[in-house]
Amino acid sequence: QKKREVDQEEVKEDPKLRIGPAELRLRTDLQEVECPPNVVMNFPDPNNLMKFEVTFDLKDYDCLWRGGKYKISFDIPLEFPYHPPRCVCEPAIYHPNIDTQGKVCLQMLGLEWRPMMSINSIIYALYLLFDDPNPEDPKN
Repeated sequence: QKKREVDQEEVKEDPKLRIGPAELRLRTDLQEVECPPNVVMNFPDPNNLMKFEVTFDLKDYDCLWRGGKYKISFDIPLEFPYHPPRCVCEPAIYHPNIDTQGKVCLQMLGLEWRPMMSINSIIYALYLLFDDPNPEDPKN
């Protein structure tokens, strides 16, 4: 689907077309994302950048979850970057840092979150979570 370019006058007239500060920051972050070779980003609704998926294909990755394909759904809050994204793994897996509903527990998505952290840094932290789970901060 091709996105239609929006005229600035349209944005002024139609409040639905205005972009909030969270989406502005997110757009900047997304321009800087460099996924590892076996990681793919997907936007199910191209008109909603605030919800997207990152799929980790671990078929050749040497870890306990080798051979699996795991989708992490990102839900970006309107308070982003002052509040971290919510990340959920599908399917829910047995992992010390992912609960039975698939909610991901990373310190950087909780108490250690800082507004200067980026979507790229979260993707790499999730990637490393499969390689090196953190039993000191268990969710499951």
